[in-house]
Amino acid sequence: MKANITRLPVELKRQIAGHLNMKDIAHLACSCKSFLSIELCLYETVNLDASKKAYFHVLKLSAMINKDSTLAGHIKTLEIGDLRKDDTRQVDELDELVKAAGWEIRPSADESVARLLSQLSSLKSFCLNRLHGVVHLTTFNFATLPTLTRLKVPAESLVSRPSPLIDHLPPTLECLYVKEANDEVYEDTLPQLLIDYINAASAKLKLVSIQSYAEYWKDSAASLDNTCKNCEVKLELQYRIGMREAWGFGYMAILRTHGIEGRWQCMPLNR
Repeated sequence: MKANITRLPVELKRQIAGHLNMKDIAHLACSCKSFLSIELCLYETVNLDASKKAYFHVLKLSAMINKDSTLAGHIKTLEIGDLRKDDTRQVDELDELVKAAGWEIRPSADESVARLLSQLSSLKSFCLNRLHGVVHLTTFNFATLPTLTRLKVPAESLVSRPSPLIDHLPPTLECLYVKEANDEVYEDTLPQLLIDYINAASAKLKLVSIQSYAEYWKDSAASLDNTCKNCEVKLELQYRIGMREAWGFGYMAILRTHGIEGRWQCMPLNR
């Protein structure tokens, strides 16, 4: 029986892996040498959102890709949270990873993510989850990712680049998620930027989702909503309509869901 399993074609082994969870795949790859090829399936989803050493892991992943370029093609989903560079581990260890990744000097947190993204030719989903992190990717051109269908970024990542936005996002994009801080600095830029993008985007764009801690959307939501309806794009919009003090949690933002009367929720400020 074992001989029959070990002789299975690689493609069939990968199909088997598709029905297993990550833990089972890891056990199978470790216990059976012929299944080592499916170990790459473990990298289809890379989540560094909750990692306290995300900068280190970005460098490590880049070094692994530099050593085996086929790994990059297996990464379909990448999620990143706060990528602060002040990792307390030994400097020598970080410098070794920088060298292994093929870089001469240690990159900034923003540069490390941009360089990693530029290697992921099969990436379908990228989420930059931290609203006030050190990574903004304001100069990275997402249009260079030919398979990207889902993108989640802070508003700053969109408004801080030259217009039009269509030049910086891939034509394959289906879902765009935007999160905005509790200030009004983008009132004159973000709504129109999104309207112009939606009008110019391909028919593949199906969803634009915005969670904003700013209040100006109560005056800008209607025009964006009309544009989405005309282009057959679904709009999900939450914006702040006020604040309330919650005992033990400080101030909470009261977010209203556009288009649904009476739908609101409280969220920690700038979560």
